Amino acid sequence: MYIGLSAIAPLAIAAAGFSLIRAVLETPSAALFWYRLAFYSFFIVALCIEGRVRLGYRLVRTQMFWIHLSCAIPFFLLLGTLAYMPMPLWTSYLELILFLIVLSTGSVLFHRGLRKEL
Repeated sequence: MYIGLSAIAPLAIAAAGFSLIRAVLETPSAALFWYRLAFYSFFIVALCIEGRVRLGYRLVRTQMFWIHLSCAIPFFLLLGTLAYMPMPLWTSYLELILFLIVLSTGSVLFHRGLRKEL
């Protein structure tokens, strides 16, 4: 089960990252579709993380974890807002910055968790 969840999460992150970048490059009317796709893809990632936690693979709460969490929550809330309401362009750039922080810290945490499991 852990390996399955660990295999689905990177695919969903790749789909969400592609959708997020496409949303920034598209017109405002087409961007809503790409933001929704990114939102649902990241929701799948959150479910995978929750599944791993329920299986007992909880990470130690280091400084990296708190940085990741403090960026992931506003990222997910802003993405949910962008998925259903058109916002100014600067919010899209803020979303990309948060995405890069969440992606980099999350990949380190994912690697630590996978190394701990294997």
